[in-house]
Amino acid sequence: GATVKWYLDAALTNEVLPRTQSKSFVVNNNMSIWVLQSRDATGCPSLPTKVDLTVKETTASLPSSTPVVCLGNSISPSITHTTTGATGIGVATGLPNGVAAFFSGNTITISGVPTQTGTFTYNIPLIGDCPNAKATGIITVVTSNTAGVPSAKPTLCIGTLLPNITHTTLGATGIGTPVGLPTGVTASWSPNTIVISGTPTVSGVFNYTIPLTGGCSGGS
Repeated sequence: GATVKWYLDAALTNEVLPRTQSKSFVVNNNMSIWVLQSRDATGCPSLPTKVDLTVKETTASLPSSTPVVCLGNSISPSITHTTTGATGIGVATGLPNGVAAFFSGNTITISGVPTQTGTFTYNIPLIGDCPNAKATGIITVVTSNTAGVPSAKPTLCIGTLLPNITHTTLGATGIGTPVGLPTGVTASWSPNTIVISGTPTVSGVFNYTIPLTGGCSGGS
């Protein structure tokens, strides 16, 4: 029977699929190949046929943000994904109630006012030439500013450097004035983390409170 060979050049010197039609090879966009079909066992070929290949893709970028949102507050700014090759979107799954996804001009926009709390991993299927493409991301909705448990509850000697104690926060954008820390010890805030450090100059057992500010109301 006839066999087919595939070449990357009209001179038929760069064969990409020798001996079989079942192999695969990487195709670049706007690539041309030449197909040569043998007619009999002697290998007498037909004239090569040029085939122009166009590669299509359907993709979505990473989200513009993965926000922590207060319950009942609008997602601001909206979350966006830039798409390539998509003509629309299917039904989004995983978004919190009150939040929806819209498609316009190669951009997915996610907006709304969440009415439930939790961590939401969403998937938005893309409509286009390539199946199974989707946009994904995470939205966290909290009722109030929260701080995690301390990383440590150390016991140390007076005048000894305190190993840093950290708290992970959600929703807050800063801290207020701490209450209850020993003299010589302070608290600082960087995005989503409280760091307590210093060298205590007094002895005792100290129960401290650090108010959270910004973001959602309340929390310490």
